[in-house]
Amino acid sequence: MPGGADFPNLNAALVAVESGVRIDIILLVGSVQHSYPMTQYMTSELGYTLVIRGAETDPDKFPIIQRTSQDYYNFLGRNSVRFENLIFEGNTAFDSGDPTGRLHSFKNCIIRNFTGTSNANSFYLNQGGGSTEAEFINCLFVNNARVFAFNRWNSHPTFRVINCTFDGNAQLFSNTTPFVNNFSFMNCIFSNNTITFPDNTMRARVTHSLTSEPISAYGTGCVSSPHPRYVEETRTNPSDWRIAHDSPAKNMGVTIGAPFDDIAGNLRYWGAGCWFE
Repeated sequence: MPGGADFPNLNAALVAVESGVRIDIILLVGSVQHSYPMTQYMTSELGYTLVIRGAETDPDKFPIIQRTSQDYYNFLGRNSVRFENLIFEGNTAFDSGDPTGRLHSFKNCIIRNFTGTSNANSFYLNQGGGSTEAEFINCLFVNNARVFAFNRWNSHPTFRVINCTFDGNAQLFSNTTPFVNNFSFMNCIFSNNTITFPDNTMRARVTHSLTSEPISAYGTGCVSSPHPRYVEETRTNPSDWRIAHDSPAKNMGVTIGAPFDDIAGNLRYWGAGCWFE
C-alpha cells in the first residue's frame, strides 16, 4: 500500500487485503527466524498480483509459513500470487481453484515436512478445467509425504518446475493426469524419493535433470545417478543441499529459460537443482 504499513503477523496483513486495502507486497521482516500461521480465509478478487516475500536472503533463515488450515481455493482461483524467499511447513494444500489467466508462482522457497497422504495434505493441488498456470523456480522440496496433487477434468494447465531439488520425499505426485501437454521439469534434481513420477508420460516432460531413476523414459539431457553429492550426508538446514564441486549436477542443465541466480541469490552459470555450487 502507498507509504507502507506495519502488521503484527501475516494473518493480520491478509485481513487487511481481504477488507479491500491494496497491499502489493507483504514483506516478512525480523532479525530472527519467525514462524507465521497462514490461516486467514480469503475470497476477494484483487485485480493485481499479490506478492508475499521474506526479507531474508539466507535460505537457512527464511521466515516459516505454517499451513494447517484454509486451502485458499476461492482466493487462488481469482488471483495471481507470488511467494518468494519462504519456508513452508504443515499439512494443508494450496488449492489452485479453477482460474483463467492466473499465475501462482513460488520462487526461492523451501517446502518441507508436509504430512498426510490425501490430496488435501499435499503442498499444491492443481485442479479444475481452467487455464491454471503455476511455476516453481529454485525451490527445495524435502521430507514431504506428498508434494503435488492433480484433479483435472479438462484443459492442459501450464505447470513449470525449473531448477528445483526434490530429496527424501515419499511421493512427489499423488496421481497421474492426462493433461500434461504444458508440463515441464527442467534443470532439476530428483534424489532419494520413494516414488518420483507416477508414469512415463510425466517422465517424458523432464529435461536436463539429474535423477536416481533409470532415464530410458525421461526427456532430453537427463542423467541417472544414485549420488547427487550434496555437501552434507546428513541434511537438516537448507544449505546442506548445496551440491559439491564433484556433483554430477554441476555441469549439466541449460541456461535458456533458467534463472540467473540460485535460491540464495548467488549468480548461476549452469547446473541442476536449486543451489549453484
